Amino acid sequence: MKHSIPLLDYERIKSTEHDKEGHYAIKLDNFYHLDQAGNHTTCRVYIKDKLTNKVYKRTGDGRQIGNFHPIWINWKGNKIQIESLLWEV
Repeated sequence: MKHSIPLLDYERIKSTEHDKEGHYAIKLDNFYHLDQAGNHTTCRVYIKDKLTNKVYKRTGDGRQIGNFHPIWINWKGNKIQIESLLWEV
């Protein structure tokens, strides 16, 4: 079941260390519910490297855990949460 929302923009989120801008900007688009309750979702994830202006496209896998809905992607051979990319300086 497709549930499309406007493109989410995480470009303005700053790192917790010294309030510096992060190395990557992340945008999310086109969420799909894989179960009827919406506990398991998939979405498109666009990751922009701010130094090289290169954009990477990944498929995100989201799981509902209480009030938190983390999204994991395959990044350089590892399964990581997208929030960890925001804090890289």
